[in-house]
Amino acid sequence: MNKNRSIELRRAILEIENPFPKDDLIITYKDFLESRDYLCNYKFNSNVFDRLVNLALENWTTKHRINRLSLLQKIKQYFCLNKSNEYYNQIIKPSIPLKIKVRKNLFKLFWKTFEESKFIPNRQLNNVRKICNYLLINLELTSEEEEWLSCNISKSELILNDF
Repeated sequence: MNKNRSIELRRAILEIENPFPKDDLIITYKDFLESRDYLCNYKFNSNVFDRLVNLALENWTTKHRINRLSLLQKIKQYFCLNKSNEYYNQIIKPSIPLKIKVRKNLFKLFWKTFEESKFIPNRQLNNVRKICNYLLINLELTSEEEEWLSCNISKSELILNDF
């Protein structure tokens, strides 16, 4: 069976079963690569989400070959469960309570897109920033994070959107 057919078959099975993923589904970037095609077919597990966000942070400055854009896209898809392309459905998040640590880490990802942007190819930078900005919509920020936004508001219109 070819790879694409195998992926489609596994997706179909997971879509029907809609299982709750084990907390250790993704520990390493290799784990992410093995599960990224199926991640959105699992129920939301906050531990898996936390691990995905940490994985992006841990690998932001790595010299190893990783696709940060793909990782961020999957974080967004897993969190937002975007199975519809309708704008309304895309901006309304499921009511998932996030620990403050996870919210801070999501902000760190956004921050890195400005302060450590050299790790993202220029052609991807705007998309990466938009994804990280999107993840912050309707999340409560700390006063330090709000201060950084206000001090850097001239860098991008995306920063203004977070207020």
